[in-house]
Amino acid sequence: MQSSQDGVPQPPLFIAGIEQAIAAGDLDLAAQLAQRALDAGHTHPLLFESRGRCRLRRGQLKDALDDLQRAHALAPKSTRTLCALAECLNALGRPRMAVLACGDALTIDATLAGAWFQKGLAHRQLNQPERAEVCFRQAVRHDPALAPACAELAPAARVGKPAD
Repeated sequence: MQSSQDGVPQPPLFIAGIEQAIAAGDLDLAAQLAQRALDAGHTHPLLFESRGRCRLRRGQLKDALDDLQRAHALAPKSTRTLCALAECLNALGRPRMAVLACGDALTIDATLAGAWFQKGLAHRQLNQPERAEVCFRQAVRHDPALAPACAELAPAARVGKPAD
């Protein structure tokens, strides 16, 4: 990765490095690279999203929300950011806002299992079990690997079974 004289990757390169770290599942590295680029004065939605996801994972929910909202403001059609924002809003106990974020993501791509899953969690928080189950079924439809998690959360644990 090429760097400037101060050792900070230049814009296209820091994005590539962060994307590689995310693809490898190394959110800590992605957040470190993002922080270095932000400290150097770069502004890009991926920087805020990466740092926000890491903060979310660490339980720094308010800081995560700030970062994810900044990423969303810079890239309002990023489904990845919208899903992370919904996850953060759910963790903060703001399910109505999470439903809206999921709705925006699903308007862009109705096959996003993560958005369906987060929407189900939000409906569950809102004590809307039927809506939650519909969302969990959609999540499993688009990503069968989510069946065990959805089955634990859905009413009567029927999500992994075919619809009647």
